[in-house]
Amino acid sequence: MPRPPIIPRDTLVDCHPWEPTDFVRQAELAAAAAAPPPPPPEPEPEPPEEPPISEEEWQAMLEAELANARDEGRRDGFAQGFQDGFEQGRRQGEEDSRQIAALMQSVREAIDQMNGSVAEELVGLALQLAQQFLRGALRAQPERILPLVREVLGDAPTAPAPAMLRVHADDAELIRQALGTELAAAGWTLVVDAAIERGGCRVQTRFGETDATLQTRWAELTRALGRDTAWIASERVEAERVAGGALHVA
Repeated sequence: MPRPPIIPRDTLVDCHPWEPTDFVRQAELAAAAAAPPPPPPEPEPEPPEEPPISEEEWQAMLEAELANARDEGRRDGFAQGFQDGFEQGRRQGEEDSRQIAALMQSVREAIDQMNGSVAEELVGLALQLAQQFLRGALRAQPERILPLVREVLGDAPTAPAPAMLRVHADDAELIRQALGTELAAAGWTLVVDAAIERGGCRVQTRFGETDATLQTRWAELTRALGRDTAWIASERVEAERVAGGALHVA
């Protein structure tokens, strides 16, 4: 009896020892081969078609585009118009400035050509207006006298008796309320003087007198301007002076 052929081990590739589970695997493979193939995948649904644009919608879209174009053109035109207007205004302003400068130069030349009498009259009128302005300012702001009093008394904060601060009656009340404690502590006596116009004062001590009345300060101012224009006392002060208003302690 011939011997069966011997197959070398290294030529056996997909061989393995038989096991009982091989029957199960074979049955599964046979069932899989007999099963029908899976159905093909369903095609993806096509996107719905957009409905056709109606004539009204088309007209609305067209009008919107036209409106946007008009707005853009208007903005561009406004920017250009603004720039043109700015340049025109600048040129007009320069022309106005030149005309005003020429007018002021003409006025200065006319003043230079005036004779002396006219110039003196203008200066006198200006000083009268300044008096009226100063008197009105003191009535509107009577507290302006407080810095003056502090300045006048600053040179002698503690004065030997008798030391008097003479002021108008209306100013006396204001000074007493604002500086009464300081004046009393420094030895000053507040005295009402009907001859002093509101806004001025006099300081009297054993060593002399300081005149800070409006009349005196005005005279110093006008002398500095090369003139000698007297201060015109108010009608009220003049009436009190004529009536002989006496001094009395406030």
